[in-house]
Amino acid sequence: MLDNIWRTRPEFRRGKEIPLELFASQVKWRLKYFEESIDEIRTFFDRIEVNGRFRASSPYWERSEVKYLLAYLEEAGADVSEHRARYTILNRTWEETERHLGKPLRDALMAELQYDLTRRGLDYFFDPCFVDETDNAIFSRTYMEVLLTELRRDHDLREIDIKVVTLDRIMRFKYERGLDTFAPGDIRYIGRPTYLPADPFWWVHPSLILAQRGPGPIDTLSLHFARHGPDFGLSGELSDHEGAQNYFAQAARLASLREGVEVYYQTDLENLVVYDRASNTFAAGNEKGEIQSYLRPEATGISGIYRPYVDERDARGLLIPLKEKVERATTADAPAGLVRQAMERYAAVVHETGAHLDALTVKGRYTARAPYCCKYLLGYLLEYHEAQGVELASARTEYEHLNRQLAALEDRGGSAFREQVFAELQFFAENYWRVVASATTLEPLLTEAENDFNERDALAILLLELGRDHDLAEMKIRVDVLDELHRSVYPDYKFRDTGIYATIAADYYPEGFWWRHPKK
Repeated sequence: MLDNIWRTRPEFRRGKEIPLELFASQVKWRLKYFEESIDEIRTFFDRIEVNGRFRASSPYWERSEVKYLLAYLEEAGADVSEHRARYTILNRTWEETERHLGKPLRDALMAELQYDLTRRGLDYFFDPCFVDETDNAIFSRTYMEVLLTELRRDHDLREIDIKVVTLDRIMRFKYERGLDTFAPGDIRYIGRPTYLPADPFWWVHPSLILAQRGPGPIDTLSLHFARHGPDFGLSGELSDHEGAQNYFAQAARLASLREGVEVYYQTDLENLVVYDRASNTFAAGNEKGEIQSYLRPEATGISGIYRPYVDERDARGLLIPLKEKVERATTADAPAGLVRQAMERYAAVVHETGAHLDALTVKGRYTARAPYCCKYLLGYLLEYHEAQGVELASARTEYEHLNRQLAALEDRGGSAFREQVFAELQFFAENYWRVVASATTLEPLLTEAENDFNERDALAILLLELGRDHDLAEMKIRVDVLDELHRSVYPDYKFRDTGIYATIAADYYPEGFWWRHPKK
């Protein structure tokens, strides 16, 4: 819908309203293109290619153009009866051609849809924002919607629909962000032509999206709210201005506390951290008093010991305690010592989880996933060092004993405990798109990157654990398509900070945890 005819019209560049007569004249041209595309398919069907000169989608595309133009003009009160009659004749001709060409035609159309789905470059959509690049993204999405509509007649598109809906969440988020960088005329230009209905073609109605989102601009704190708001039970939606203010107020309140909290200076990031261990809430600010981070950080097993994020940073010598920290965290150098520490941590987590079954929350101090994260990560650690020839037979025996303790905890917690584990999986799966949409764009980059990958660890472990008693097929489709996008922006972490790979890499993780193996 954004072809050269529209591009050459000065009305669009100036952001003016489009005359109804121009739409009416387009019907005539589109009918001509529809007829020509039918003739081409009949004549050159053996030369059809996914992205070639002759494409199976061409008649469907032109038919869709005419259909929406006619509907728009009829609703506006224009007399298009002559064009409607011509469209009906051509549509019958095309339906006869469809029946004649049969399954090979529909298979070729399906191949185009799959090709378009794999080449959607949403990771750079509106980031940065250039009108011509926006044209391409919107055109691709519109073309895809036409193919989806046609193929639903005779194909099961459930898996593809899940992928598209998932990708659309990122597209809309970047769209809402990007609108702030455009002048009003450019926004109207992006939205042309306006004859497409808002449902399902929301992406060609930027003014409507802007109205739904509310006034801008979208500042840095708003983007942190979008990424971390759900940690605090808030929506994280850019249109939720009340929720954003609540998030900012909570951040300011924690950052101002000095009693009943832990206070640190982060030597690598040169900022001040206030950490409330009781609620697992973390706020960081710079020397100007500006809040840089506010989140509930995910625990990490990066060193081999699954423990709170703050304790891991402390063990790496990156924190100078200024208030409340009594016992310092450490990490053993030798494999046997490291395994011993990880074993002790596993035992402690099983015990504290059992002692707080009524206080388990998704992002609080005590979670249902913690013992499973210990179990899986310690298992990986044992396998890694055993493969290196380290003698860990007694540790393996103790590990199996702890696994039995976890099984006993499951029995004691019953279905409610496993339901809490599943709720935590749902949280991470539901919000993974936020990780991908915000990847490499928020500061401090190191804090965000470490938390991103810690959450991805938790998501992977919960998928493994809960696959035995839940059908996770749809969830895995969503995660897989987001992983594809996440992989595409992964090199940007190193581009932003050349030393970041050293802080997120962990050789003992299986290769399925691709984010922990940056060199590969």
